[in-house]
Amino acid sequence: MPCVPSKSNQPPQLNKKIFLISISKPRIKTVNEIVSDMVEAEKVLQLSLKDVDALMPSAVKNQAIRDAKSVYKKSKKRGRFPFFRKPVCLWNNQNYTVKENTLEFPVLINGKSQRIGVKAIFNDYQKTLIEEVAKPGMLRITRKSGKWIAQIAVEDPELITVHTDIVMGVDLGSKFQP
Repeated sequence: MPCVPSKSNQPPQLNKKIFLISISKPRIKTVNEIVSDMVEAEKVLQLSLKDVDALMPSAVKNQAIRDAKSVYKKSKKRGRFPFFRKPVCLWNNQNYTVKENTLEFPVLINGKSQRIGVKAIFNDYQKTLIEEVAKPGMLRITRKSGKWIAQIAVEDPELITVHTDIVMGVDLGSKFQP
């Protein structure tokens, strides 16, 4: 879903793209620093908001701490630790709302956490899924080809399976050379 700035209750001089950048870059830096600290300590660190010095809303800071713990645990099993570069913003389902064609989420404005509304383009299927059918999960906003893209994870409604004798093949896209 492409995100574009919208008219909202915020003053018109606020450039919403700048707020996304001002959250995404410190978030990546924070996750990398926390993972690095955990690698050095050779264990998962129990951190709170007070332990993390970054200019981000508390919801984003908490998510960065959770993400760093998850990355450390997964990477420890593999034996190598990643360094993230691509800026991304994440909010859990308690920290954002979808209203008609607007996404609202907290950002820092003059050092205080405030919600901004960003116009989003939803098709009918997406609107129905988010508003009526599925339980919304994590909101992820990233920049791709110069455009801001919002991704909302949704929990699939319970699917009904019907057992039949029909078999379906799946093309895995593997290249085969005879």
